[in-house]
Formats: sequence, C-alpha cells, structure tokens
Amino acid sequence: MSLKAISLDIGCTLLYNTACYGEYPSDSMAAAWNNIVSFLQGKGYDISIDDVFRALKTWKNLAGIESGVDYEYWAKLMIYYVFKILGIKLKQGIIEEAYSLYINVYKTTLRPYSDVRWFLDNVKKHGLSVAAITNGSSHDVAVSALEYNNLLDYFDVVVSSQLIGYRKPSSVIFIKTAELLGVKPQEIIHLGDDPIKDFDGAINAGYKGAILIARHKPCEREPCFNELSRAFNYIKTIS
Repeated sequence: MSLKAISLDIGCTLLYNTACYGEYPSDSMAAAWNNIVSFLQGKGYDISIDDVFRALKTWKNLAGIESGVDYEYWAKLMIYYVFKILGIKLKQGIIEEAYSLYINVYKTTLRPYSDVRWFLDNVKKHGLSVAAITNGSSHDVAVSALEYNNLLDYFDVVVSSQLIGYRKPSSVIFIKTAELLGVKPQEIIHLGDDPIKDFDGAINAGYKGAILIARHKPCEREPCFNELSRAFNYIKTIS
C-alpha cells in the first residue's frame, strides 16, 4: 500500500528537555513544580521543592501504579498524591489551580529541535497526513507545547496515551491513531526515539514501517537517523 501518513513521537523526537539526556526530574518538571511550590507557599504551606522531589520518587508506589504497564494515568493524579505525601489537605480548587500552573509552565520548557519545522513543512508539501503520538500523562501538555512552539497546525491529530488510555508500545495507541487519521496501519510510517516503544510498537501494530530517530543515543534498529532531514530523504524513497 502507498504511504498516506506519518506519525511522530513528541518527546526527544520533535521537542526536547533534559529528560532526553537522562535527567530526572527534568528541567520541565522542576520548573513546573517550582511554580506550584511558590503558589502553595503563597497560601501558607511550608514546603520546599526538595520536599516535592522526594514525593515524586514515591507517589506511584503509594498510588499502586506498577512500572512497565501499558495503561496510562492522568498527570493530575500525580498532583493529588504528591499533595497527600506532603500532608496538604486536598481541596479540588487548589488541585485545579496547581494543574493549570503545571501545564502553563511545562509547555514553555519543551523546545523544538532545529530541523523540526523544515521536516514538517516538507512532509505536508508531500501531501502526507501527520499525527503526533506521545506517551504523555497530560494531553493538555502535549497539545499546548506544540501550540506554544507554533507547531500545532502541522498536525491532523495529536494522540496521547492519556487520551487513549494506553501507552506505547501497546498496539492500541497506534491503531487508534490510524483510525483517527482515516487510513490503514499499513499506510503509516512512525518516527520516534525509543527502539521498543516507538519502533517495535509501530511494527507490531502493523504499520508500513518505522524509523528510529536516535538524536542522543546509538542506533538499535534500522532504518535509523540522527536528523529528521535524513529521515525525510528516506521517506521519499518509499512513499
């Protein structure tokens, strides 16, 4: 079947923060939580960012979220449990304000790689539909980060694991993306930085192909490129 669409991972493929270099908490998460800490201190709570970082290391255990599962939680749940660990009495109004602060700061810290706009321009000129697929526990962050960087209009759909309920490499999120685009999985190529979540996930879902974008680490699958411009040249040969 001919190629009709491409899908792209967001984090470390289109946009980056220090998580792409193995840092945890990333600069994005640190900035977002620093803003929330200032907000809480303004309401009289005696907490520090170090308190938050300690809570971030344990909240998933408290919430019963296992590592390696393919279902997704909502990022707002993280705020609930971090507040519980910090001894902050839960009030829905404060939770909502904190979540808004989280989104509004987080989106400003995700930056596009220098080749992203060129790549998307050329893909659209090539007549292909474009989707973003991200393992993001906040659909709002994914959409708002693309919008903040003036990239949202390139995408026909943005599909997050929060929206679908399943994380890559689950075939569900890839197949649902094809359905939303109105194409068959065999008509899409997926590009992403993770050999298992992106590359293997797309292939196992029946996609036409996958391309590993290895900007920060060695290639573990083929085809593999460290720049989107090279990936585009490859796409032209098979479309």
